[in-house]
Amino acid sequence: MHFGELRDPALRPLKRELYSNVNMILALLLCVGVKTFFRPCPAVGEGLFMECHAAQTLVFFLGIAIMILSVVPQFVDRKVVALPVAGIDILLASASYLTPGIIVTMCLPKGMRCYVFMQPFVRACSLAILIWSAAWFFAMLKWQEEKPDKENDAEEIEEENVIRKDSEDDE
Repeated sequence: MHFGELRDPALRPLKRELYSNVNMILALLLCVGVKTFFRPCPAVGEGLFMECHAAQTLVFFLGIAIMILSVVPQFVDRKVVALPVAGIDILLASASYLTPGIIVTMCLPKGMRCYVFMQPFVRACSLAILIWSAAWFFAMLKWQEEKPDKENDAEEIEEENVIRKDSEDDE
């Protein structure tokens, strides 16, 4: 069985929880890492912060938004909601990936903490969230395409009932 097999209704809640929990853990790791171990440069002089702190704040809030959206698939069993949530997660992870150094400028010296620690960490976490959300998005698209044929299902149920009836008559 692979990730894209969402046809079995019994497995759908488990896969939704797996997606949701992994995405939430990755976003939590992003938020906690940016504020603790992989924080940017310290304040300069009289409490002045460099541009990299704006990148830290933006990445932190993008991570919180991803965490909040990660909860939605656990409670909503509708593809109409799950597809846009996965799409928004992809956009937020992309924005988080591009934030340090592209969307928000960083410090000038390349050897500073924001370049050495924060930027690689943010890019790695954001890329993991992006890949995970994209995999879920395309699995949901596949799930949407694999709608069971109601006529064939009705015929199969009818055949099973005939077989059961025949076996009861034999007894």
